[in-house]
Amino acid sequence: MSKRHKPHPVIGAMKGTVTIAPGVDLTKPANSYWALDLAEFKASLKDKEPPRGIAPALQALWWVKKGDWDKAHRMVMDEGSREAAWVHAYLHRVEGDDGNAGYWYRQARRQPARGPHEAEWETIVATLL
Repeated sequence: MSKRHKPHPVIGAMKGTVTIAPGVDLTKPANSYWALDLAEFKASLKDKEPPRGIAPALQALWWVKKGDWDKAHRMVMDEGSREAAWVHAYLHRVEGDDGNAGYWYRQARRQPARGPHEAEWETIVATLL
């Protein structure tokens, strides 16, 4: 009579610990925007929507470049990350509100930018990608 072997205790230990968020389709290809660089991000500005799956701070930079400052501002207003604070600072700098921008630069732990807005936009995008 053969002796039945018990499986190793690690087998099945992770069962039930992975949850797939509602609406996620695992049969779709991986997100093509995971490997974006600055040039590809800029090229996406011809599209109607920002690249799928990018963080709110990058979405805000995308929308402001498309001319929708208000939408960009709404996206970072309630975000708690330093990245969002940096974008928030940039938006207020573009707006001309240097006092408010200074507050957000401090929240982001960044020195206030002094150069052209375009250069700062590119620096933030390249850093966040």
